Amino acid sequence: MKKLLLPILFAAVLAGCGEKELTIDGSNHEALKASTQAIYKSLKGDEAAKFKEATVNVAMAAGIITDKDDEKVRIINELIGGKTAKEIIAMDEKK
Repeated sequence: MKKLLLPILFAAVLAGCGEKELTIDGSNHEALKASTQAIYKSLKGDEAAKFKEATVNVAMAAGIITDKDDEKVRIINELIGGKTAKEIIAMDEKK
């Protein structure tokens, strides 16, 4: 019985640790690119297409505001930093 207790407790702890949704990391250009790609690769079909469209729209808006890459990353981070794919898609659909 004692031999089963530890594996059972470990399994229970793991079961309680649900998978966290990926979010955009806009702290710098590399992190922004990596997190956007990771989210895109995790999505399927229509949701991936909507996410791509939404992120392109945000990038275009940032490009209209400034030509400087650092400023674009800052603007993108203000708009979608820390957000999940679902939140970004919903934000784009409200426009």
